[in-house]
Amino acid sequence: MRLSSGTLDAGFDFFRGAHGRYARRRIIASDDVQRRENLTNISFWPFMPPFRDAAHRSAVLSLAYLALSMPAVGRRLVSEHLRERNSTPRAAVAPHLGNLVTGLPELLRFMPRFVHGRFLADTRLPGLHVRNSGRRYGVHYHAEHLPHPDSRITLSDQHDELDMPRARIDMRVSDADVLPIIRTHQLLRDWAARTGLGQLEWLCEEHDMAARVLAQAPDGVHQIGTARMGANERAGVVDGDCRVFGSSNLFVAGSAVFPTSGQANPTFSAIALAVRLARYVAAEVPTHAFAAG
Repeated sequence: MRLSSGTLDAGFDFFRGAHGRYARRRIIASDDVQRRENLTNISFWPFMPPFRDAAHRSAVLSLAYLALSMPAVGRRLVSEHLRERNSTPRAAVAPHLGNLVTGLPELLRFMPRFVHGRFLADTRLPGLHVRNSGRRYGVHYHAEHLPHPDSRITLSDQHDELDMPRARIDMRVSDADVLPIIRTHQLLRDWAARTGLGQLEWLCEEHDMAARVLAQAPDGVHQIGTARMGANERAGVVDGDCRVFGSSNLFVAGSAVFPTSGQANPTFSAIALAVRLARYVAAEVPTHAFAAG
């Protein structure tokens, strides 16, 4: 994506909202467009080029790659999943060192603000976003993942540090997921051109888009829907009050009950659902049950 104005470019950077917390803006299709085009939920935002590709010529991104490629350092900065995603496959170190030398002024301007925001400030900067003078970015998206009857989470033969079996994730993606993603990209391209906000350039031919989406679809950060909410026990595991079908006093709170993943990070919604469930259970349990304790 090439953005048309500096104001728009700045609008996608991290900012602090009314309560002092950091946020970033995303682009989503309106409800009317989603219904008319039969789309799933997808959000877009401008994203930096891969850290490992030294062709970006950014001293900041090269420093980020070198830090994340060292496990002892990278694990202190981000989660292991994000560290591996941004540092593998391994790249040659020399081009990145060259970027550090040629981009030293950029680095010196950037680092004080970033170090303070990320490590010293009361409200920490949640991530890294480096703007560029060409206003040219990759387009990152989060897309809703629809239920698939063959998706499974099982226990593997591997064990963690506590000798507990690790989860084995077999996540399936189908055309029902892929086709709305492609269509929404096309609508985004047309909307950006029509409004003059920017231009989208495809990284592949349109006939290869489905294969490209499938190649990058396995994510695995938030596993959702293993105990889905449904209208009855044939459609789900819990009812609208998060009560397990067939049980009077067993409830599930968390993203496991989400029917689909949606497009947004799920933690806030999971917490809100748990608060709602706590209030429901507290209102249902007789008052004398607490007094007896």
